[in-house]
Amino acid sequence: MKPLFLAGGLTLNFILQFFFLQSWQTSGLGLNLVLAYIVIVSLYATKEEMLWLALFAGLFGDLYSSSDFGLYLGFYLLTAIIAKYFLRFGDIDCSAWKPIVFLAFLSLVQGAIVCIPVYGSAPLQAVTTALASYVSLTVAAGVLWYLLLGHLGNFLSSIKATKILR
Repeated sequence: MKPLFLAGGLTLNFILQFFFLQSWQTSGLGLNLVLAYIVIVSLYATKEEMLWLALFAGLFGDLYSSSDFGLYLGFYLLTAIIAKYFLRFGDIDCSAWKPIVFLAFLSLVQGAIVCIPVYGSAPLQAVTTALASYVSLTVAAGVLWYLLLGHLGNFLSSIKATKILR
């Protein structure tokens, strides 16, 4: 995938997540568009592009968040490495359920890590409700990105085919 498209998608995710969707947060958790984007883009990008994408996503995520510096950087780099090998291991064409289940698991892990300070002060029902909404919204964003990038890939391949035929 072209680095321009990767950078544009990451910039769009940052603008949406950090500036427009902050009001959707419950107990410090809102949907994570960047995590959904990293997991879904790992289907289309090379390893080097994924590592650069995860590096910039982690740095900007750490700069914007109030948590310890390096939390998002390490998590996104680890996600990019695992996602690249997990989603492409052994099969040419990846089905839709594999990245979505992987995204649900990663968002549950990240939500549980981010909610550690909340565990002592909030009741268990509030924490599980926040985690459930976080995971479901992140997976919904992942499904949207999966559909958009799939159609974008088909559109770009059809444009290439028409230029070659001319």
